[in-house]
Amino acid sequence: MDNLLKQAHALWREGRELEALDFLKEAVQICRHSQTKERLIELLNEYGGALRVVGDYDQAIDIIGEAKLLCEANYLKQTEGYATTIMNLANIYREKKEYEQAERFFESAKEIFESLHIRNYSYVGLLNNYALLMQERENYTVANEMQLEAISILSQDKTYLIPLAISYNNLYEIQKKLGQIAGANEYLEKAKNIISQNLGREHPLYAAVLNNLADCNYNQRKYEEALGLYEKALDIISKTYGQKSSAYQSILKNIEQTKSLIDTNTKKVNNEESVGLKLAYDLYKRLIVYIGNNYPNVYKEICVGLVGKGSECYGYDDELSQDHDFEARCMIFLRDDTYQRFAQRLQTDLSSRYREKIEIYRIGDFYKHYTSFEQGPVSISDFRKIKEEYLSTATNGQIFIDKLGEFTEIRKRLLNHYPQDLYFKMMAFYLNNMAQSGQYNYPRILKRGDIVASELALQEFIKYYIYFIHLINKKYTPFYKWSYKSCTHLNVLGKYSEEMLQKLITAPKEKREQIITEICNKIVEYLNQSGYSSSKINFLSYQAKEVAKQIKDEQLSKIDLWMR
Repeated sequence: MDNLLKQAHALWREGRELEALDFLKEAVQICRHSQTKERLIELLNEYGGALRVVGDYDQAIDIIGEAKLLCEANYLKQTEGYATTIMNLANIYREKKEYEQAERFFESAKEIFESLHIRNYSYVGLLNNYALLMQERENYTVANEMQLEAISILSQDKTYLIPLAISYNNLYEIQKKLGQIAGANEYLEKAKNIISQNLGREHPLYAAVLNNLADCNYNQRKYEEALGLYEKALDIISKTYGQKSSAYQSILKNIEQTKSLIDTNTKKVNNEESVGLKLAYDLYKRLIVYIGNNYPNVYKEICVGLVGKGSECYGYDDELSQDHDFEARCMIFLRDDTYQRFAQRLQTDLSSRYREKIEIYRIGDFYKHYTSFEQGPVSISDFRKIKEEYLSTATNGQIFIDKLGEFTEIRKRLLNHYPQDLYFKMMAFYLNNMAQSGQYNYPRILKRGDIVASELALQEFIKYYIYFIHLINKKYTPFYKWSYKSCTHLNVLGKYSEEMLQKLITAPKEKREQIITEICNKIVEYLNQSGYSSSKINFLSYQAKEVAKQIKDEQLSKIDLWMR
């Protein structure tokens, strides 16, 4: 058993958690038959913790639960071992986002540590993880206090360099929320140096720090630098925790979001057609200097950009679109309390100082206007209530600066697109409507000689096809007059769509059915290649049923596939 543990620990030090699991599992099996209960409790905690980090939460709960029962059966409830066990259990529930259960176990563990007057490494682990829970529950002040207490304990002993680095790293998100970015960034650099020197640059802890450094660059609009750091972090996590882990999925989303902003935002400033965004950016550069000098309390948490209504927010403004309602403008987004204190005075001052249009919003008011929710939609039910064009409008344009990241955090979550089950539900809905309008109704109406109705059917097919192409690119479809242009710029089937839709519109009526068939065949090919369907049947209503099989949400799966 000791040899197995040595091998597992060696793999752990190299960040190879997946490979360590088998050795830990075998060691636990041996320990069950030949060692003391205290030793088994210790080993079960270690094995359960390893299962947690690779994302196997249910098995981790079973394993830690076994350790908990052993403690209780052997009168070990008022011991450090029991406190550590329930702390580990709390951490699994935290990662499962079962927060009330997690907080109950964390609080119980903390009470035991305090009653035993223990302020050691295990207690620091409790503070770190409890702070993460408080952070996820948006109680940043308490999270900050816990994290600083952990750092205070660890900094007194050089043998705790790695835990100290972990605490530095954990502090970043908390202090970012509290508007203390400068100090948080300094802690990140300290963490990076400690981990690099002691664990190397292929360790998952190094990846965690890179992820936060990337986020820091992201919030400063250094998107290319952020992307490079995210990609390094993802490569490390892929090799260590695996692609099923929550860490891998989280960084992957960050990469997709950053690439999206590089494509849809940063490039627009350099696009000569995007006059509005250029004018907005020039105004922002002058505006931010004035606010920094005259409104320091606003400056330290300001968010400025140009988003929402207007062709310039999509980068689609041209000479024609400038003939009405076109002017240089910028938007300032503030937290509720800052808006209450400064908005009216700031608006009056800026309006008298600048000829351009400057609008000041509460963050929550902006998102509520377009999505009906101050924090934007979160649940499947929330998303189903909102027109897709509104989600597109709420997430277009460019944010030039976001000191606290609150506006951008909501924006990032929305740009991550629909929840996965709703994604499949909407895909099935669009497939059904393409089948009904293009494959079934269009040729039948045409045979009847009803030219007007056939054109309406064709337009329905094109509309739902454009929705479908945006969906598979994980983009929201904009207002109809921009939807085709947006579609042709998408990575997946964008150029194909431009070619085929032009071909469809300009073809003689007798040729259009064949083109619709070609397009539907291409869709089936995409569904097959993406693993959404294994069927080759090209009638899209059949494909809708195949796609819908992947919906896991029981309530959503019961809703008719003809309903969005």
